[in-house]
Amino acid sequence: MLEISIRMDSNFIKPCTYPIELAFVCVDNFLKTKNKEIIHKIEISGLTASSIHAPHVSILDSKLNNVLYKLRALSRDLKVKNIVIHPSFANIKSKEVLGSIEQIKTILCDFNVCIERFTSKRRWVSTLEEFKYINKEFGFKCCYDYSHVPQGNEETIIDYLPFTPIIHVSNRKGENTQHQRLFDQSCNLDYTKIVKILKEYSFTGELVLEYLPAYHKYLIEDAQRLEELIYE
Repeated sequence: MLEISIRMDSNFIKPCTYPIELAFVCVDNFLKTKNKEIIHKIEISGLTASSIHAPHVSILDSKLNNVLYKLRALSRDLKVKNIVIHPSFANIKSKEVLGSIEQIKTILCDFNVCIERFTSKRRWVSTLEEFKYINKEFGFKCCYDYSHVPQGNEETIIDYLPFTPIIHVSNRKGENTQHQRLFDQSCNLDYTKIVKILKEYSFTGELVLEYLPAYHKYLIEDAQRLEELIYE
């Protein structure tokens, strides 16, 4: 069964009728905030966290281990399965990067570690071949983000589906304007087609709506429309 959730920044937690992907951006703020405070905000808002989006820490940052251990504790407390991690700029072939990958694998071994897909080849993972490699060697998954997909190309998800438990959904306008509304016809992606593909390939993971702040007021409305497409 496809599950719908909404990305929510940890600094702007508020009640929502859908589960949330709890997102962190700043590493220092993440490390400074106590897990009990985060959990309390979630509880008093009546929310359920379905996944956690880790802060944007470089894979070679000296703070990486601290971030990983804190993520592990928080994910256990919130009972989430998926942890999304941004791939920073680095060379996956370097000894230092491979060492950090082993750290991630060891510390977060109880979770689906989902590396977000970007198209820039400067990141330590970006191509289909690299995702297949980290899936086979380390058990890492992919967080496929449709807003990072160049013009159209709805079908590119198919090759990633075998190791993708979570997909970020939003639209893209032109070459660079990301995280637009799903059903904006002036944008590049056709979500009727995307949902059809996901259903055809029996995808049973999580779809996370991720919009720019200007469109947050439409999140529930668009989530409901997406849900109608899934169950029609």
